[in-house]
Parts: sequence; C-alpha cells; structure tokens
Amino acid sequence: MKSKSNRFWAALLAGILLLCAAAIFYISTRGPKGPVAVIYSGGQEVRRIDLGAVTEDETFVLTGFGGLSNTVEVSEGKIRVCEADCPDQVCVMQGWLEDDIIPIACLPSGLVIQMENAPDNGVDRAVG
Repeated sequence: MKSKSNRFWAALLAGILLLCAAAIFYISTRGPKGPVAVIYSGGQEVRRIDLGAVTEDETFVLTGFGGLSNTVEVSEGKIRVCEADCPDQVCVMQGWLEDDIIPIACLPSGLVIQMENAPDNGVDRAVG
C-alpha cells in the first residue's frame, strides 16, 4: 500500500513541475523580443512597434497638427524620422532612436516617439 502512495505523490509532483515549466516557457516567449517604440500623435498613442521583431525595413507617414507629416523609418532595433514637413527639422536631425534616453519629438506636428524596454547603455539616470 505504501508503494502506491509513493507513486501517487511522485506522479503528482512530476505533473506540477511540468505545469510550472510550461507556464515559465509560455510567459518568457510571449513578450516583446526587443525594445518597443511607442509612437504618439497629438498626445494619443497611435502605434507600438517591437523593434526586436523587425525583419524588414519599413517606412510610413504620419500626419499630425496642421496637416504636417512625418516619414518614419523602422529598422531592426531602431527607429527614426527621415523626412518631415516641419520648418526646423529637429526631429529629422535627431537621427536613429536606439535607447530610451531622449525621445524623438516634432513639436509642430505633435509627434513623439519614445522607447520602452531599451537595453541598458550604461548611462546613469537620475532617480526621483
């Protein structure tokens, strides 16, 4: 009788361990593969792009305040504004966004692109 009881508990423990391993695998594989670029227009989130999952370069146009447009280019691990209708072109001059230190912003059109889950690049950040 004792051996049946031991087999039952061993099988139960093996089943629990198998379920835990499956849950850990599921949780670890369903999130983003890399940094995520979050794009806002007029203060509203319009798109999220998992930059770690990008396999082909992509370009698209966003139209903001006053009909001003920004051409956004996406590549593996990075994003930038490559063309803009705004007069100062600050958003274009910012170049590729690859970390979460300074977002890309085009104030005339109301465009902001910021990074989430960016890799740590060793820059100290203020805490507060």
